[in-house]
Amino acid sequence: MKTVIELDKNITADKINKEDFSMIERKEAFDWEKFEKEGKAPDHIISENPRTIEDVYLSDENGEKTTDKEGKYITIQTKATPNEGNPLIFSMNTSLNTWCDPFEQEIKIKEESKIGKLDVEASIDLRDDEKMSIPSPDEFTYGEFTASDGKKLTYADYKPEAKGEKKPLVIWLHGAGEGGNDPRLPIIGNMAVNYAKEEFQSKFEDDAYVLAPQTPTFWMDTGNGKVDLESVGAENSIYIKSLKELIDKYVADNPDIDTNRILVGGCSNGGFMTYDLISTYPDFFAAAFPVCPPYEAKNFTDEEIVNMKNVPIWMIYAKNDTTVDPKIHEYTVNEVFEKTGFKDYRQTVFDDVHDLSGNYKDEEGKSYQYNGHWSWIYVHNNDVKSDDGTTLFDWLAKQSR
Repeated sequence: MKTVIELDKNITADKINKEDFSMIERKEAFDWEKFEKEGKAPDHIISENPRTIEDVYLSDENGEKTTDKEGKYITIQTKATPNEGNPLIFSMNTSLNTWCDPFEQEIKIKEESKIGKLDVEASIDLRDDEKMSIPSPDEFTYGEFTASDGKKLTYADYKPEAKGEKKPLVIWLHGAGEGGNDPRLPIIGNMAVNYAKEEFQSKFEDDAYVLAPQTPTFWMDTGNGKVDLESVGAENSIYIKSLKELIDKYVADNPDIDTNRILVGGCSNGGFMTYDLISTYPDFFAAAFPVCPPYEAKNFTDEEIVNMKNVPIWMIYAKNDTTVDPKIHEYTVNEVFEKTGFKDYRQTVFDDVHDLSGNYKDEEGKSYQYNGHWSWIYVHNNDVKSDDGTTLFDWLAKQSR
């Protein structure tokens, strides 16, 4: 994570010493301990924690290190961990991820530093695009779409370089927490920005388009404004037609999209919508990858099962998911799919969700353990593999109707 400071005058690079700086972060937080004790959503609190500074250097206005001998921008690079630096808050009051308000970084510098006194405004408005940017190898763009039924969907998208060749389209459907009308949330809430990075794009011969639609409520909305996991799938989402219209419009606006290679996946709430799409429009999609999807087999009709039979599906989840109970959802779906004899159905089941990179440890020095529902972490780090070593990314790149 980078914090860029604009000074009122130039300083020379030799005056900057990382050891002279310290940072305290104050931000809106949710009191999970109180919530677990009382069983109801409490008012939000303000948390205060020191940040780990990894580097401080002379930079340009975007935080990129410069070799100039002097300049007016300093960048403080801080360590981002599961417990440090998250600018988002998930609140049980709303069941949504939102930008922390307030979000402050109090930056201090030692009196004996060569820079001298440093007075930095601590408050950061995370909703202001000019003050907060999302790094990715190539910028996503953002848009809004109004469907024929009047429903409005926002979206983020990545367009690869035009080379004349037909390119696949990868559609990512966000979780319940990323709903709303800020299209930045669907690509950073679950790290879908990784679909624009080299590790994913290089799997496709001519790169791939990425579309991340956003619903103003949640994909599982069937019209009553509530999420009832037991009845998920008994009725289609109220966004099923408007979402398909958005996808159709996007394909029409980008004629170099290969309509035989349209791939769709999503996590949790988005995993539900993945099933809704491929069961309603089975001849449209080349493959699907639902992640921790809340869908009971009893809520699929016989027609929907038949519709999906020829759509390649790779389902991913963790056994210790306490949000979407696998015994009720994935296990029942898996049993029906295997009995039906799907064309290409596979699943990857993890025992839990923990850090595989070696970067994050718990207090005992063990790999950091995430919430068991967060199996999308494995997906976007390309850690999902079949027994023969084929990764999910490899598999997606080979799919075509």
